[in-house]
Amino acid sequence: MYLSRIRFNTSSGAINILADTLRSGGYGSHQLLWQLFTDDAYRSFLFREDQILDGPLKGTPQYLVLSRTPPRDKNGVFLLETKPFAPRLAAGQRLGFSLRANPTVFSHGKRHDVLMHAKKQLPDRENVGLDEKAKVMEEAAINWLCNAMRTTSWGISIDVPPVILSQRQNQTIKTNSGQNISFTSVDYEGVLSVTDPERLITTIENGVGKARAFGCGLLLLRRL
Repeated sequence: MYLSRIRFNTSSGAINILADTLRSGGYGSHQLLWQLFTDDAYRSFLFREDQILDGPLKGTPQYLVLSRTPPRDKNGVFLLETKPFAPRLAAGQRLGFSLRANPTVFSHGKRHDVLMHAKKQLPDRENVGLDEKAKVMEEAAINWLCNAMRTTSWGISIDVPPVILSQRQNQTIKTNSGQNISFTSVDYEGVLSVTDPERLITTIENGVGKARAFGCGLLLLRRL
C-alpha cells in the first residue's frame, strides 16, 4: 500500500481542472484522483480532502490518499508526495486516530443518515431547542462509531468516546448520471487500542463506513 499527499500545481491547466472539480463536489474529486491509478486494474483507493491553510496554495484542496499502487500523474496537474504504507502494529498498542466518516443506520428497509435519523426520533421535535437537537445528533454520531468498533472486526477497541471536530452536509453530483447526492460527513478524533494488528491493517485498507467514493472512510493513525 502507498500513502500520498496530493495537491494541485499552479499551472493554468491545473487551475481549470480544479474549478471543474470544486463544482462537482466529492464525487468529482474521486473521478479526478481515479485517473492517477491506471496501473491498478481495480482503481482501489481511499481519500480524504482538506483545504491547504497557508502558503501559495492556500484555500485549494489537498488529498490524503491510500492506494494499492503509487499515483502517477501523466498530465502534470498535481504535486505528488508518496511513501510506502506498512505500519508496524502490536496488540495492546495505543494510538491516536482521525476519521472522516458517513454514519448511517439501517431502519425499516432503508439506510438513513444517523444524525437526521436521531433528530427525527425526538418526541415533539418541533418544540425542541436547537442546542438540544445538536446534542442528540452529536451523541448519535459518537454512539455509531463506538458501537461499530465494539461489534465489528476492526481489530481495535476504544475506552473513551471520541471527540467530534466537525460535521457537515455535503452535496455532490455523479457525473455519469447527473444524480445529486446529499450525505453527512463527521470528523472524529480520539484514542484507540490495537487488539488485532492484522485485522486493523485490513480495516485501514478497506475503509470505514459508507460514502468512500466521496472522501469518507480513511482511518488515519498516529503514535502517542
